[in-house]
Amino acid sequence: MMSPAGPSPNPNVPSEYCSTIPPLQQARAAGTLNSPPPTVMVPVSVLKNPNNDSCPREQKRVWFADGILPNGEVADTTKLSVTSRRSSQEFSPSSPDQTTSGSEVGVGGSCSPEASGAVEVFRPPVSGPWDYALLSGIGSCVQRVPSLLPDNEDELPPLLISTGEDEAGDALVEESPAPCQIRHLLEEGGPRPLTFVLNANLLVNVKLVTYSGRQCWCFGSNGMQALGQRELVFLLECLPEEKSLPKDLFTLYLNIYQEAQKGKFLEELDNVTFTSSFLGSKDHAGMLFFAPTCQPLDDLTLPPQPFLFGLLVQKLEVPWAKVFPLRLLLRLGAEYNVYPTTLTSVRFRDSVYRETGHTIMNLLAVNLKIGVTVATFQDDGTSLVLID
Repeated sequence: MMSPAGPSPNPNVPSEYCSTIPPLQQARAAGTLNSPPPTVMVPVSVLKNPNNDSCPREQKRVWFADGILPNGEVADTTKLSVTSRRSSQEFSPSSPDQTTSGSEVGVGGSCSPEASGAVEVFRPPVSGPWDYALLSGIGSCVQRVPSLLPDNEDELPPLLISTGEDEAGDALVEESPAPCQIRHLLEEGGPRPLTFVLNANLLVNVKLVTYSGRQCWCFGSNGMQALGQRELVFLLECLPEEKSLPKDLFTLYLNIYQEAQKGKFLEELDNVTFTSSFLGSKDHAGMLFFAPTCQPLDDLTLPPQPFLFGLLVQKLEVPWAKVFPLRLLLRLGAEYNVYPTTLTSVRFRDSVYRETGHTIMNLLAVNLKIGVTVATFQDDGTSLVLID
């Protein structure tokens, strides 16, 4: 070892305190090979990193993705993340520009507090009252209830004033539209129908049209397709001096929508029946649904395919609608000189069939009520009905 009487070595000059002779030669010079090699005391200041003088070394912590430490305790991930971020910024050799850009995007690709706020949801442009994208902007304008139909018979459901097709992209809803104002808007006409909101997911478009020389209410749904149910259209002939909308059709739409939520869908040639008065008469006993084929549709405002028309059925026609729906449609087409059938529902009309009495129709209708299966086979245009 160096004699204590000599001058003290300079810590900044390693050659003054570090020997250049290999340890084995130093041991031989001492006279024995078993003596330990000389020990060199290196000042601690030499081992220090100049960058660590003002910043103490951070303690490393390890925790799992769920915030649990290896010892089973719950880690304060917020504190640890802040500590890790501060350490990486202090000891990073990046330039100030890079540090600034990194603080904007945050650590680990996370957004800054300003960017992590409310994210604007992109909403596709609405092309018209039949566009399904229109439903995405209705939920924030109305209440989330199964039915928005008012209890008062003189009031109407909410009316969609603006569909959001302009640059603002906001839908506007009138909660309680005046019936006289609605009638005035319908009589003025226009290329687009009036859109009523039955609930946040179901809209009904209404337009006053002239079809085959008759003034009719044209109702069309928007939102049934989301449940797997085809959109439904009702073409109802106006009564003389009728000033108010037939609200019973709104109720029918809601009932069918609620049944579709349960998985009960209406297909072609299916029917629904009423147990109480409908559209002002107890003789209006049901609706028969079918897809249009050869009928002209030019003057009507309709939803995109596929959709079904609903035709009003009288009480005496209900057995035929249940057993032979196609025959009833053809009979109504012959009644109004339309092939294969008419699209217009006429209220308070005479039934095209009379009492079934003691006929095969009465037997078939009774068998359907008690659950007897009726199978229909068609081959080359010939229909054969078998009763099981």
